[in-house]
Amino acid sequence: MLRWLFVAMLFFMLLPYGSVDYLPLHLVATGFFIVAAIASLVCRPPLVVQTAWAIAITVAALLAIWLIVQAMGFAGNPFANPIWKDVARIFGPVTPSISIAPGDTLQGLVSALLPFAIFVTAIVLFQDDRNSLWLIKAIVMPGVALAAVGLIQFELFPDMLLFEKKHFYLQSLTVVFVNSNTAATYLAMLLVFAIGLAFHSIQNAGARQLLRYVIGAPSATRPIDARNGIFYIACATIVFVCLLLTKSRAGVGSAIVGVIILSVILAYFGSQNATKTIASSFSRRRTPRSTKLMRVGFVLVAILIVGATLSGQVMLRAQVQGSNDIRFCFMPGILQMVRDNWLTGTGFGSFRYAFPAYRDPSCGLEGVLTRAHDFYLEAWITLGLPFVILACIVVVSLFFYFIKGVRSRRQYRWIPAAGLGVLLIQILHNSIDFSIQIPAVAAIFAALMGAGVVVSTGRGVTAPSSSATFDKQSRVVP
Repeated sequence: MLRWLFVAMLFFMLLPYGSVDYLPLHLVATGFFIVAAIASLVCRPPLVVQTAWAIAITVAALLAIWLIVQAMGFAGNPFANPIWKDVARIFGPVTPSISIAPGDTLQGLVSALLPFAIFVTAIVLFQDDRNSLWLIKAIVMPGVALAAVGLIQFELFPDMLLFEKKHFYLQSLTVVFVNSNTAATYLAMLLVFAIGLAFHSIQNAGARQLLRYVIGAPSATRPIDARNGIFYIACATIVFVCLLLTKSRAGVGSAIVGVIILSVILAYFGSQNATKTIASSFSRRRTPRSTKLMRVGFVLVAILIVGATLSGQVMLRAQVQGSNDIRFCFMPGILQMVRDNWLTGTGFGSFRYAFPAYRDPSCGLEGVLTRAHDFYLEAWITLGLPFVILACIVVVSLFFYFIKGVRSRRQYRWIPAAGLGVLLIQILHNSIDFSIQIPAVAAIFAALMGAGVVVSTGRGVTAPSSSATFDKQSRVVP
């Protein structure tokens, strides 16, 4: 029941434009926090993910404490923002705080802690390979359906977004989001995992058997895996078409990087057929390195050719617009904000109040910048140095688990590889955008990271040996 409720809330977070408004965000967040509390009480995290669970809980606790410290006002606060001196001079005595908008900082606790609650709940509720695979499918399949519906609406009713009139990005597909870059990030995550699911099914069916199934040969075996492989290829194709129609330059570029990471890892290391007890010839350790490098080269060339051929509209937009983007004009002021507030920040959620003082008049009156269009710089401006420390802990930990999974897993190697690809997508795209600050995108990302960490820490599949070994629970394994 908790698993189904968890997945349902992930889906419903997408529908109200990514839950960017306070009401849908707080309603769904309340449900997630309740599910997280119940899951923590009734389910014990498995031993192999207890370290990841502890890291997530610790980072979330430190982040919550820091936000409360930022919003706390008291006389003689040595780290108070200098703006409070001006306020006191005009309005009389005040209780100065680090944050220039303490109310917004406290309210930001919900959106700041929600991804951690989702990650922790995912690794507690989906504790093994089978359940993690189920979670991935439960995220990808509704996402493909939403992408297909968005594609149909974009072709038939391009001026509509769900049930309301569309006001922004009229020439781009945005699925259920307002911003095309947000849609591109979401679709990029779906694309990487859809390709991984297709690879998993085709690997289980076998390439020859898949071909036999396609041509209708009666000797085809494992038709279910072959059929699933074709289905997931179709899903990946739909998502890729939608991704191109977003016309997001950074979104398509980062998606290609994520797909390259997944494809290169699988081409070099291979994977194991679920029906075999030993590694298939595609992934044997004795495969010559030259053969592996040849496969990697072929994959890279194929991806680049397909990407360059089909992304014409995105490349055209990049050529026409070039660097004449208003966000680049604002960047010097944003960098100055970092220099002035690098230690304690201006308070979480306060960027829209702090930026006007740094806005360059030569940029004109166009645009009201409520976000920095660079997640890292905005977070550093509002949270200060603690953000840099906590972000490094999170990113390094995820990289460690996924690299460990790529090296140790065989049958499910594609999951940590896909997790690594999605992690790089978020790192790259959010350096010039703010997709991760959209609650629904952050929630999907956290859930996928949770599934990836669970599989990465799994025991994997090893070849049988002449002697048995014992794990920490004294169970005999081959």
